Amino acid sequence: INQKTEGRRRRRHRPAGMRRSSNTFLRKTRKGAVLKVLREHYLRDDIWCGSAVCRTCGYEAVGSGSDSNGDGGSGSDGGGGAMDVVGRKRQPVVRLGGSSVLGDALFYVVIDANVALHQMDALEHDGFVGKVDVVVLQTVLQEVRHRNHRVYSRLRKLIARPDSRMFVFSNEHHRSTFVERKPAESPNDRNDRAICVAAKWYETHLGDSDVQVVLLTNDEGNRKRAVQDFRLRAERFDQFVRKHMAKQEPGLVDVLQAVAEGMDAEDDSRFRKERGGMLFAAHASEQALKTGLLSGKFKKGTFRIGRDFWNRGSVRVSGIEAPVEIVGMDNMNRAVDGDVVAIQLLDEKSGDDDDDDDDDAKERKEANDYKNNNKKKNTTKKRQGRVVGIVRRNWRQYCGSLELTDKKRGTVLFISVDRRIPKVRIETRQIEKLMDQRIMVQIDSWPRSSRYPHGHFVRALGPIGDRDTETQVILLEHEVDTSPWSDEVLACLPPDDWRIPDSEVAKRLDLRETRRIFSIDPPGCKDIDDALHVHALPNGNFEVGVHIADVTHYVPCDCPLDLEARKRGTSVYLVERRIDMIPGRLSTDLCSLVGNVDRLAFSVFWEMTPDAEIIDTRFYKTVIRSCAALAYGDAQEALDSDRTDDMAVAIKRMNSLAKKLRAKRQEAGALTLASTEVKFLLDSESQRPTDVEMYKLREANALVEEFMLLANISVAKKTLAHYPTFAMLRRHPAPAASQFEPLVRAAATQGIEIDTSSSRALADSLDRAHVPGHPYFNKLIRVMATRCMTQAVYFSSGEVETPEYRHYGLATPVYTHFTSPIRRYADVVVHRLLAASLNIAPLPKTLEDNSRVSDICEVINHRNRMAQFAGRKSAELYTLVYFRDKVVEEDAVVTSVYEHGISVLVPRYGIESSVKLWERKETETADMEGKDDSPYTFDPEKLELRSPQRSFAIFQQMRVRIFVKESKMRRSWLVVECAELPESDDCKAARAKLRQASEAKSKKKADDAVIKHRNKRRRT
Repeated sequence: INQKTEGRRRRRHRPAGMRRSSNTFLRKTRKGAVLKVLREHYLRDDIWCGSAVCRTCGYEAVGSGSDSNGDGGSGSDGGGGAMDVVGRKRQPVVRLGGSSVLGDALFYVVIDANVALHQMDALEHDGFVGKVDVVVLQTVLQEVRHRNHRVYSRLRKLIARPDSRMFVFSNEHHRSTFVERKPAESPNDRNDRAICVAAKWYETHLGDSDVQVVLLTNDEGNRKRAVQDFRLRAERFDQFVRKHMAKQEPGLVDVLQAVAEGMDAEDDSRFRKERGGMLFAAHASEQALKTGLLSGKFKKGTFRIGRDFWNRGSVRVSGIEAPVEIVGMDNMNRAVDGDVVAIQLLDEKSGDDDDDDDDDAKERKEANDYKNNNKKKNTTKKRQGRVVGIVRRNWRQYCGSLELTDKKRGTVLFISVDRRIPKVRIETRQIEKLMDQRIMVQIDSWPRSSRYPHGHFVRALGPIGDRDTETQVILLEHEVDTSPWSDEVLACLPPDDWRIPDSEVAKRLDLRETRRIFSIDPPGCKDIDDALHVHALPNGNFEVGVHIADVTHYVPCDCPLDLEARKRGTSVYLVERRIDMIPGRLSTDLCSLVGNVDRLAFSVFWEMTPDAEIIDTRFYKTVIRSCAALAYGDAQEALDSDRTDDMAVAIKRMNSLAKKLRAKRQEAGALTLASTEVKFLLDSESQRPTDVEMYKLREANALVEEFMLLANISVAKKTLAHYPTFAMLRRHPAPAASQFEPLVRAAATQGIEIDTSSSRALADSLDRAHVPGHPYFNKLIRVMATRCMTQAVYFSSGEVETPEYRHYGLATPVYTHFTSPIRRYADVVVHRLLAASLNIAPLPKTLEDNSRVSDICEVINHRNRMAQFAGRKSAELYTLVYFRDKVVEEDAVVTSVYEHGISVLVPRYGIESSVKLWERKETETADMEGKDDSPYTFDPEKLELRSPQRSFAIFQQMRVRIFVKESKMRRSWLVVECAELPESDDCKAARAKLRQASEAKSKKKADDAVIKHRNKRRRT
């Protein structure tokens, strides 16, 4: 990047009073080349301060050089002058900042980067925004952008709000406020000094007015420097809010970031005595972390917490095959799920040092359960470690509810819906109001002296248990973006009257009149992105085509719409709604391959023999017109019937070829797995679930799946051949032998051997796994095999060696996703790679090397996981809603047996749950020794629990009761209990509640009838 030319251009137009400074430095490019960069910096004294009370700059900007970013660049001179209050001509001024104007207020507050980074929830609060005049310095914007891009984006949106009273002042370009960095001065200290200089300039500049300029900072050193060296009025942000705004806006106080020093920690004399009054060991300093990581003494990785035991986690470390386990709160040392941490491996002889909180029996019991289970189940030796420092915090806003601890002080504990997150201590004045609400909380700090992290209330989401509220929680917890499409995105869409131009038709293969094309999808599908055709050739072979919506024609690479789709990564499917990756104008209109409408497509053609041997593969950009948009039921009816019309013949012919293709895949070792996914039938008006049923997979489903798989494999081969180092592929790593242990042990109890030496051996074992008199056994075995699998991921072909490209489940050497670009961004990328390999379109710069494709894959993989989890949570929520007004008995199958109980699967509803077989008596001695009062004896070989009265074994069929238990705080959860045992008190309470509700409903109905009768008599 050489800015000499730009510098010369600007010098020609440099107005009087502008000063130039330059800086030369060396920069290394991605390819290793070294460039000499000359950067010129222009200073001027005609930049507007933004104040309406200013008597020097004037009431408004005269210049036209508005900088939309406000964190860099320079403006141009205004086109004319303005008159001051006495009618004299003033010098033109230039406005480089935001669009807001600072009014005639008591205070102008100047915020530093610390406030912007840590108090965004307060700055965004309705009680602050639009009510306080805020000066946001260019220095602050640049520092926030460098340190946290997410907060920077929130700050930019806040500045752009119509009701905002924030003004961006370009202090780095003003002659009076720009400061040079001193020798040996750190960048942070230079920025703090620049903020103080700018605040002092505002104070002097507005000296004739009554406005008081206040510097707000949470950095105590910066505050003292501002007061002592610059004679500024400087206050801590939270003190300013409490002093001047708390009475008018009490809710604003709740969203202030917690100040660790102001909150009393839990008392724990043992820990305090061992660590000089502290609960946790101190984290290593930044320099100590760098030294330890370089020397190998410490290891770096992302800290992850298991969903079963919140007080243990693990860290994947390069060079160690299995994750390093971090057991106990002491070794976790204030790390939260998602943090990047530095760990130190523990001596194997010492084992774990589980210093959990002695006054919390539940936590001790969970840790002991984990250790006891590990002794019996784990044959693989795992290393253990402890967290010695935090490299990077990845805290976010969490959804959950409150647990009252100290009503007088307004102190409560927040419990996240994500079990991996510890309780968070917050202060609020709205305890009564928020106790039955789902709320959002932000973690601010975790001092050594506190048993829990400290945080602050962000906002209320709605009543606990409300379907809409709980759905909102699911979306927020899984980072699903539901914000409206921006104006920039909508501007990328074709106009409402858009039609396929003749010039575009001329570039493509026109199939509208030559091929009978149709689609097969679920009932009511609106985003149809694939269609099929089969055509008999004169030589006796068949031409088979798969046609995919040509999304990339409407979404140019790196346009605002493309960037938004890349950020979202995938469409998200909940029970009652769909959150699209691209706007509906494309997803359900222009790109959807609906019947009898011309559409643009990207097509794959094969010439096949009647035995499904592929002779040739070709790729085209096409124009198609689907003759029918069929549902699976329609296609299945054609397959089952004796119809001989053209459509039925085409479907039957494709089904015949699909069966032969499937047989070849299975011969190669492809797996046929199963899931417990269910479908909800919803009331058309209330959207409440009225019934639940298992998904039924028919031949028509398999027909479509087979040709989509073939298209994906064909495209993968093509793109990999042209771009061997950066093709986007999808791989499914083979599971480790230890991952199959639960499946192998369970099958062995029925005398069935599961061979996991290869995918082909596993597929054959699953085919042979049948038990007479147990119709659900084979499907259950396949469900258990599915749970043993690793996660399939997208990757760039340059990331791993060729043997690792393999997709284990599909038994294919290479695989990708091409067939769903409406709902998956990975398919959009693959479309662009395929088009470039065919010389249809140039290769976008975004996709021209391995590192860039890898970065995109990382985002897509994360978004896919979040979308999957959100879908599952939505199904759990609607299951809970369905059972809220009923107690049901249903058939179930035991899926696992352990010392303290069993887990069952209820096939009818797709529910998997643990079943409590006896009431446990919690005692401190039993918890410490890992014992309980179980009436059952556990047989680990047969996976069976036995007692003199009854026994429970793996795969045993049984009856269960299903109901919803509700607590006093309106929290509810699904309970499954054995129907052979007496009803529990919880079940009796649920039945009593249902009776009361039924009686109240009947009484209301009778009262309504009486009122109706009386009104009728009066009218008569």
